[in-house]
Amino acid sequence: MQIEEAVAQVVQDVIQLHQRIADADVDEGDVWFKNLFCRILTAALQDFEHVRITQPVNFIAMSRRNLLELEMITRYVLASERGAVKVKHDLLIDAKEFWEACSKHMKASHKQLLAGYEESANAAEGSMKQIWDEAFRIESERGPQTAECDAEADACRAVLSEEGVGEKEKPITPTSMAGELKRSEDFNPMFKLCSKLMHRTSLSVASTQGTGNLDAIIPTLKNSAVGDLLSVFSQIKQYVELNGVSVPGKR
Repeated sequence: MQIEEAVAQVVQDVIQLHQRIADADVDEGDVWFKNLFCRILTAALQDFEHVRITQPVNFIAMSRRNLLELEMITRYVLASERGAVKVKHDLLIDAKEFWEACSKHMKASHKQLLAGYEESANAAEGSMKQIWDEAFRIESERGPQTAECDAEADACRAVLSEEGVGEKEKPITPTSMAGELKRSEDFNPMFKLCSKLMHRTSLSVASTQGTGNLDAIIPTLKNSAVGDLLSVFSQIKQYVELNGVSVPGKR
């Protein structure tokens, strides 16, 4: 019971820190950094809650890995101005890649739709053939509706260009962050463990039957999650107390 009370207090401390940062007055140039703090804390609370609730081990592992990655992102952001700005840019790069992928998917699925209409028309007779032919004609003229996705991707590219970020730059992964910060020995084992549980590896397939079930790892995932939430909280709290809500290197 005492442990549960302590965990509940940690959650409340994170919520209070989030509110403190959200209410802070900052220079215009630091607004993005303030928002980044708030988003990291919000995401950490969400992932921690998902780890703590009862659900299949692969879902717990996914949230547990998310929390592990957030802990490393926090370290990377606070290590230097370069790291903080890199994560800021990665948000735009991620968004650009997301909208690009949406557009590509819509184009690919539209081709599949037309192929399905054509196949159905070829197999049909009489009035049904006319219906399928008309559907094929209408959808061919309509084309894939990618305008909104393309516009969002273009907007991201424009901002990235203004920031001096190259078109081919990719987001840095938490695994690479851990390498740069010399934290791979701490990061990699839990990352590997969670990855094996999240994806349909041979291990996770074998564990779907009673023999070799992996639920025994759940307490380890849940207990270790507390440490990462505490780390995210303490790192940000200590930084704010020393530097306020300003980008590393400004003070």
